Amino acid sequence: MFRLCRWKEGEARPLLVRFSNVDKKASLMAKVKELRTAPDRCKKISLVYDLTPRQRKMVKDVRQKAIEEMSNKGTAMGNFRIIVVGQRTNKPRAI
Repeated sequence: MFRLCRWKEGEARPLLVRFSNVDKKASLMAKVKELRTAPDRCKKISLVYDLTPRQRKMVKDVRQKAIEEMSNKGTAMGNFRIIVVGQRTNKPRAI
């Protein structure tokens, strides 16, 4: 387990956690949705996969393309949330 940035007053510091077993990681990530119903002290916890720079760029491009498509249709972005699925694959898409 490693802290990824320097300490700053009032800011959370992300952790990078490495598992020795892929099954443990998969089990933990499968339970991420349970954090929504967790006690209040756990509400600010979020878990995400650590993506490579190439994967992050692909996700960013897909998200930007979805925003552009919605604006071309004349849809206001106020009530929408764009979610990119398939981030760890070579074919991410926005839903």
